[in-house]
Amino acid sequence: MIECPLCKSRRIYKSWEDGNYKIYKCTNCYVKFLYPIVKVENLYDSSYFQKWYIEFYQERKKYFKKILKKIKKLIPSKGKILDVGCGIGILLDLASEIGYEVYGQDISDFAIEFCSQKGFKVFKGNLSNLNFEIKFDIITMMDVIAHIKEPVNYLQKCKKLLEKDGILIIKTPLHSNYLFFIAKLFSFTKKSKSILHLPVQIYHFDKNSISKLAYFSGFKILKILTIKEFTGKKFNLLNLWKFFVEKSIIVILKKYDE
Repeated sequence: MIECPLCKSRRIYKSWEDGNYKIYKCTNCYVKFLYPIVKVENLYDSSYFQKWYIEFYQERKKYFKKILKKIKKLIPSKGKILDVGCGIGILLDLASEIGYEVYGQDISDFAIEFCSQKGFKVFKGNLSNLNFEIKFDIITMMDVIAHIKEPVNYLQKCKKLLEKDGILIIKTPLHSNYLFFIAKLFSFTKKSKSILHLPVQIYHFDKNSISKLAYFSGFKILKILTIKEFTGKKFNLLNLWKFFVEKSIIVILKKYDE
């Protein structure tokens, strides 16, 4: 019997289906998740980063700058920052420019090499399995948590890596019931899975389920923001829906007092 990967509850039901892809919802912690997980080989190679990040470097940097501006009153103004899933280091560039001591982590050989050539210290491998000799004032996870098989483990590792008053910042797509309705509406096209970022996105969070994830992992929420998702600079009728429907959640977290 299928159980929820986050809370282990068996109070789940099939929420959405399109061909080979099935998404279930847990009625205990509210998360929606892909089952079974589809293994995607060699996703994070040079062509992936070129298409989605290098081509939009300046646009994404401005996007991150807007995010930091919205939350600057809640985060330390200086100190050590670790960007989990740092990719080509766009956030590391920005954080370094405004005075933070920056570190990155990624699983991609291309990303590690790209950031290392910039002079950044980047840790390679699954965060849960890495050993660190330092602690951080801020840890960021931008569009990472929904792609990890065991997100509770990742957040618990972040908790250990944070200073006593450290802050964890999570950004993840807001996949509300409305977005699933849109996906069902366009199911006749056989491409609605792209609306839900399948099969690479395992978890589909809303404000309720991300709050449960934080609680399970030993964090309290300082603030949750909903923002427009990054959509790039190419606007046309084919991606019109993205400009009005796609949104993300920004969650600012602090450890429960120990």
